[in-house]
Amino acid sequence: MLELNPTIEMRQWRYVVAVAEELHFTRAAERLHLTQSSLTRQILQLEETLGLQVFNRDTRNVKLTTAGEVFVDEARRVLASADRAVRLKGETDDGEFGDVRIAYSPFIDLRAVNYLKT
Repeated sequence: MLELNPTIEMRQWRYVVAVAEELHFTRAAERLHLTQSSLTRQILQLEETLGLQVFNRDTRNVKLTTAGEVFVDEARRVLASADRAVRLKGETDDGEFGDVRIAYSPFIDLRAVNYLKT
Protein backbone atom coordinates (compact mmCIF):
# COMPACT_ATOMS: atom_id res chain seq x y z
CA MET A 1 0.00 0.00 0.00
CA LEU A 2 1.33 3.44 -0.95
CA GLU A 3 1.90 5.84 1.92
CA LEU A 4 0.25 9.22 1.52
CA ASN A 5 3.53 11.00 2.31
CA PRO A 6 6.41 8.71 1.42
CA THR A 7 9.85 10.08 2.17
CA ILE A 8 11.92 10.31 -0.99
CA GLU A 9 15.27 12.05 -0.86
CA MET A 10 16.33 14.39 -3.64
CA ARG A 11 19.23 12.12 -4.53
CA GLN A 12 16.80 9.24 -5.09
CA TRP A 13 14.87 11.37 -7.59
CA ARG A 14 18.16 11.96 -9.44
CA TYR A 15 19.11 8.30 -9.27
CA VAL A 16 15.86 7.05 -10.78
CA VAL A 17 16.07 9.59 -13.62
CA ALA A 18 19.68 8.59 -14.37
CA VAL A 19 18.79 4.89 -14.54
CA ALA A 20 15.77 5.70 -16.72
CA GLU A 21 17.95 7.70 -19.11
CA GLU A 22 20.73 5.12 -19.26
CA LEU A 23 18.55 2.00 -18.99
CA HIS A 24 21.66 0.45 -17.48
CA PHE A 25 22.56 0.40 -13.78
CA THR A 26 26.33 0.30 -14.24
CA ARG A 27 26.41 3.26 -16.66
CA ALA A 28 24.03 5.23 -14.45
CA ALA A 29 26.20 4.47 -11.41
CA GLU A 30 29.31 5.66 -13.24
CA ARG A 31 27.51 8.83 -14.28
CA LEU A 32 26.47 9.44 -10.67
CA HIS A 33 29.90 8.49 -9.25
CA LEU A 34 28.41 5.61 -7.25
CA THR A 35 28.97 1.90 -7.12
CA GLN A 36 26.46 -0.18 -9.05
CA SER A 37 25.46 -2.07 -5.90
CA SER A 38 24.81 1.16 -3.99
CA LEU A 39 22.65 2.52 -6.81
CA THR A 40 20.73 -0.75 -7.04
CA ARG A 41 20.04 -0.67 -3.28
CA GLN A 42 18.80 2.93 -3.50
CA ILE A 43 16.44 2.09 -6.37
CA LEU A 44 15.11 -0.98 -4.55
CA GLN A 45 14.56 1.14 -1.43
CA LEU A 46 12.72 3.75 -3.50
CA GLU A 47 10.51 1.08 -5.08
CA GLU A 48 9.75 -0.35 -1.65
CA THR A 49 8.89 3.11 -0.30
CA LEU A 50 6.59 3.75 -3.26
CA GLY A 51 5.09 0.28 -3.24
CA LEU A 52 5.58 -0.08 -6.99
CA GLN A 53 8.13 -1.39 -9.40
CA VAL A 54 9.73 1.41 -11.43
CA PHE A 55 11.96 -0.84 -13.52
CA ASN A 56 11.71 -4.30 -15.03
CA ARG A 57 15.17 -5.77 -15.03
CA ASP A 58 16.91 -9.01 -15.76
CA THR A 59 20.58 -9.85 -16.21
CA ARG A 60 20.71 -8.10 -19.59
CA ASN A 61 17.95 -5.49 -19.79
CA VAL A 62 16.48 -2.63 -17.81
CA LYS A 63 13.14 -1.17 -18.89
CA LEU A 64 10.69 1.22 -17.31
CA THR A 65 7.37 -0.19 -16.21
CA THR A 66 4.25 1.77 -17.17
CA ALA A 67 4.08 3.12 -13.62
CA GLY A 68 7.81 3.85 -13.84
CA GLU A 69 7.26 6.01 -16.93
CA VAL A 70 4.72 8.11 -15.02
CA PHE A 71 7.00 8.31 -11.98
CA VAL A 72 10.07 9.33 -14.00
CA ASP A 73 8.09 12.08 -15.76
CA GLU A 74 7.09 13.43 -12.35
CA ALA A 75 10.65 13.01 -11.04
CA ARG A 76 11.93 15.18 -13.88
CA ARG A 77 9.36 17.84 -12.94
CA VAL A 78 10.37 17.69 -9.27
CA LEU A 79 14.06 18.04 -10.17
CA ALA A 80 13.37 20.93 -12.56
CA SER A 81 11.37 22.70 -9.83
CA ALA A 82 14.10 22.11 -7.27
CA ASP A 83 16.76 23.44 -9.66
CA ARG A 84 14.60 26.48 -10.37
CA ALA A 85 14.12 27.07 -6.65
CA VAL A 86 17.88 27.01 -6.12
CA ARG A 87 18.36 29.55 -8.93
CA LEU A 88 15.66 31.77 -7.43
CA LYS A 89 17.28 31.48 -4.03
CA GLY A 90 20.53 32.76 -5.55
CA GLU A 91 18.67 35.69 -7.05
CA THR A 92 17.09 36.52 -3.68
CA ASP A 93 20.55 36.54 -2.13
CA ASP A 94 21.46 39.19 -4.70
CA GLY A 95 18.48 41.27 -3.54
CA GLU A 96 16.48 40.86 -6.74
CA PHE A 97 13.47 39.34 -4.94
CA GLY A 98 12.05 39.09 -1.47
CA ASP A 99 11.99 35.86 0.52
CA VAL A 100 11.31 32.58 -1.26
CA ARG A 101 9.76 29.62 0.52
CA ILE A 102 10.14 26.24 -1.12
CA ALA A 103 7.80 23.25 -0.81
CA TYR A 104 7.01 20.36 -3.07
CA SER A 105 4.83 17.31 -3.17
CA PRO A 106 6.50 14.07 -4.24
CA PHE A 107 3.37 13.21 -6.20
CA ILE A 108 1.47 15.66 -8.32
CA ASP A 109 -1.30 13.14 -8.88
CA LEU A 110 -1.31 10.06 -6.66
CA ARG A 111 -4.33 8.75 -8.54
CA ALA A 112 -2.18 8.12 -11.63
CA VAL A 113 0.28 5.99 -9.69
CA ASN A 114 -2.49 4.12 -7.84
CA TYR A 115 -4.33 3.54 -11.12
CA LEU A 116 -1.22 2.06 -12.73
CA LYS A 117 -0.68 -0.31 -9.80
CA THR A 118 -4.07 -1.96 -10.31
